Amino acid sequence: MRKITVLVCLLFVAGLAESDSSATGRIAFFSNRDGDEEIFVMDNDGSDQTQLTDSDRKLTWRANFKPAWSPDGCYIAFQSLHNFGCIFVMDADGSNPTRLTEGQDPTWSPDGRRIAFASTRDGDDEIFVMDADGSNVTQLTHNASGYWYTSQDRDPAWSPDGRRIAFDSLRDGDWEIFVMDADGGNRTKLTNNDSYDRYPAWSPDGRYIAFDSSRDGDDEIFVMDADGGNVTQLTDNTSDDESPAWSPDGRRIAFASDRDGDGEIFVMDADGSNVTQLTNNTSSDWGPAWCPVE
Repeated sequence: MRKITVLVCLLFVAGLAESDSSATGRIAFFSNRDGDEEIFVMDNDGSDQTQLTDSDRKLTWRANFKPAWSPDGCYIAFQSLHNFGCIFVMDADGSNPTRLTEGQDPTWSPDGRRIAFASTRDGDDEIFVMDADGSNVTQLTHNASGYWYTSQDRDPAWSPDGRRIAFDSLRDGDWEIFVMDADGGNRTKLTNNDSYDRYPAWSPDGRYIAFDSSRDGDDEIFVMDADGGNVTQLTDNTSDDESPAWSPDGRRIAFASDRDGDGEIFVMDADGSNVTQLTNNTSSDWGPAWCPVE
């Protein structure tokens, strides 16, 4: 079944390459518009919003969130509260959901062979990596302080060349962005202030990292060079803007914001201009993830 699905996906991707790019570049996100948090997908202009997951409403706390596309656009990994917090993967149309392991915050390697994620399996939130089928789990960070609230490593993000992984951590007392080699070595701190810096996202060319920060009093989207230099604020309002996600061509950034009173998905140019709202309902929409396939 998986081989057939891959063939169909490859044919679909080939078709996209020949079509108008304005019709491609889907954005996945999660929403509670049906009463539970579920994974949805839409076109990059906000049209054709489609629900992919559907939790069992007879059970409580069955949320599905934090979608992450595979590099070929054929699969979506996501975090689910089924089985008390696990990572699943499904076909891009929502079919064939498969449980991979206990954990959260999945992100694919650029070659599609591995998935990095966070897990509390050693008592603290740490970054792990596994093969895309859930096998060969390896721990990358070891930050046990004995206090879960000061030793969390979360939200890994793989660099486009596959050599490094950015992540956020509470190891110095507040959330900061770090980067390390893909094997866990050479850990380097990129941000350093008294606010929270979270949710790193690499630009497709690997030159920049977008993130959200509370350094101006509420969450805003910032961008910096991949070495932590030249920090620039992109959004500026009294609401919370978070979870940046780059378009495949690096020209735009999707993000979530509660600036209209509830969570919605927005998109802007990479310099922060031309902000456009994509979703508009009375529920909460969060966690955009842009399909890597143009």
